[in-house]
Amino acid sequence: MGTSSARYNNIAVLLHWLIALAIIFQLGLGWRMVDEPKGAGAYALFQLHKSIGFSILFLSVFRVFWRLTHKAPELPNTMPQWEQLAAKLAHLAFYGIMLGLPLTGWLLVSASSTNIPTVLFGVVPFPHLPLIAELSTDIKYQLHELAEVSHALLAIATMGLLLLHIGAVLKHQLIVKDVVFSHMAVGAKAGWG
Repeated sequence: MGTSSARYNNIAVLLHWLIALAIIFQLGLGWRMVDEPKGAGAYALFQLHKSIGFSILFLSVFRVFWRLTHKAPELPNTMPQWEQLAAKLAHLAFYGIMLGLPLTGWLLVSASSTNIPTVLFGVVPFPHLPLIAELSTDIKYQLHELAEVSHALLAIATMGLLLLHIGAVLKHQLIVKDVVFSHMAVGAKAGWG
């Protein structure tokens, strides 16, 4: 594992903001597309949602690898232990969401009775999860239902966690006035390694 620095390096910052913006966009798109009447418009929205979802999954896998090989900046010594623990648990929850939302979405489309193919950004065909097609209709239905509920609950949890995260950032920036925000702020000095 690498050494700690005063802030995350540029790759970690880039991954953070790309994934964060994609997830926020996905939340809005997800709520929008379920109300879309069936047809070409709904198909396009679902394909876009799947394309961005898989992009989040790929970026998140890379982000987990990057995080495991590059140490995070230390939290301020003035931060109470319970708050440091809460920050670490929130980060773990975000990693779970960054992987869990796309994976439950992939299971959802793989177990769907409609069997609509996924074409990433209208160009790259992407397979359904292996072996799902071999399952009985009843088991696929149950998996689909489980994935649908899990996907929705994770989306709701994401909104709550985002509000908590933004609230914590604002607290540290505006009230406590410590260095926490500068760890991930765009434009602050950091290296690429």
